[in-house]
Amino acid sequence: MKRRKLFLLIIVLFTFSQISYAPDLSNEKIDEYRILMQIRLDEKRRQEELEKFLEAVAYSESRGNPKAYNRFGYIGKYQFGYLARKSCGFGNISFTDFMRNPLVWSEVEQDTAMIRLLTKNEQHLREIIHQYNGITIRGVEITKSGLLAAAHLAGAGGVMKYFEYGYNPTDAYGTGLEDYLIRFSGFNF
Repeated sequence: MKRRKLFLLIIVLFTFSQISYAPDLSNEKIDEYRILMQIRLDEKRRQEELEKFLEAVAYSESRGNPKAYNRFGYIGKYQFGYLARKSCGFGNISFTDFMRNPLVWSEVEQDTAMIRLLTKNEQHLREIIHQYNGITIRGVEITKSGLLAAAHLAGAGGVMKYFEYGYNPTDAYGTGLEDYLIRFSGFNF
């Protein structure tokens, strides 16, 4: 009987010794935790906004169809031309091969190319984004998302010409750079 009580006592002591208690956190540590959680929440919101932006651009370009192509040689859900594909590391994807078999350029690869293009365009346009973001020009509110969408339509050079000379290039269907500045201005990523 004594052995049994001793054994139970050892088990109870062992069990309680394994329980860890939360440390007493200082206000400074709590503030650091809150800041970290806010950063994570902000990053999640930016990621969600980027995904909405990509969906909107894809829908505008091809109704979101990764197998789409047009007579001007643009392919995929974002309607990439050869130079855009090449600048993003997908220059090996030819229009003819894609027409025959759209699976030669997967939807995941198309998304990767779009992210690369956005990153490149953001770098090329960083001064314009910094200078004009939030400003209204000729009745058009300038935003980072609108600028990046416009760069997808007309290239970063086309966007630069817009700010230098007021040049508003259009694509083969008559969609102008300003149309994209307006249409895609509401995304915050």
